[in-house]
Amino acid sequence: MKKLTIAMAVAAALSCSAAAYAKDVVITAGVQGGTYHDVYGVNLTNILREQRISAEVQASRGSVENLERINAGDADVGFTQADALAAFLRSNPTAHLEIVGALGQECVYMAAQKDGKVEDDDDLGEEGVRVAIGERGTGSAESWGFMRTLEPDYQEASVYYQGGIRTLAQVKTGQMDAFMWVTSPDNRNHRFFEAVMQPDSGLVMIDVDSRKLRGELPNGEAVYTLRDVTIAEGFLSDTEVRVPCTDVLVVARGDMEDVAIEAVATAVMMNTNRIRGK
Repeated sequence: MKKLTIAMAVAAALSCSAAAYAKDVVITAGVQGGTYHDVYGVNLTNILREQRISAEVQASRGSVENLERINAGDADVGFTQADALAAFLRSNPTAHLEIVGALGQECVYMAAQKDGKVEDDDDLGEEGVRVAIGERGTGSAESWGFMRTLEPDYQEASVYYQGGIRTLAQVKTGQMDAFMWVTSPDNRNHRFFEAVMQPDSGLVMIDVDSRKLRGELPNGEAVYTLRDVTIAEGFLSDTEVRVPCTDVLVVARGDMEDVAIEAVATAVMMNTNRIRGK
């Protein structure tokens, strides 16, 4: 009889949990075909569904739109670069958002013409230097925007919102002076890396290591940390660049139901590698 009572209590608890999750947890991710959507979003959705939580992943333009949707109540959970979150909170100080976990880091890389105007990030303070930072709304464009608030010298550069291999070709021919992108420090198969590291590319990777690049999140964590990242392995020594890296954060509505936000936080803490596709 006692065992039956316990079983009934467990069944009742599961029933209540199912009812609490009756509403879909909306995860706003990134562009279809990108890491935020196809890896992080899809994997987190699957993990939540395994826990009997109804969830759906939505495509977006990236970090900024994710934050806007969550703040407006149009989504429950999303992914963002830490620097994009810091910039968003500067403009929206009353936003009720909660950081529920992190999924590793992304780093800011910059390529320049070999023997050109830009040899390191000190040269970005020269008036008239032309820097391509990717299309508006991309992670690289958001990073550059926030970095300029920390390092005033960067404000001297002329900014162009364009990206892709064609832009790297413009750096090689001197039409642009530098090109910036953001990706994981583990992703040496990125097409921009591969293009720059070709023996006859006419391009070089440069250090971006101003000590002013720190910033701070509401939880006291630094927005950027400077890292020496290996971009090519050699027989005697590796080729490294020193660059600022920022966390990829999982953010939720601050007024999200406790049972749902706890489930998301647990999924991120217990299944980080699975969400990242490792």
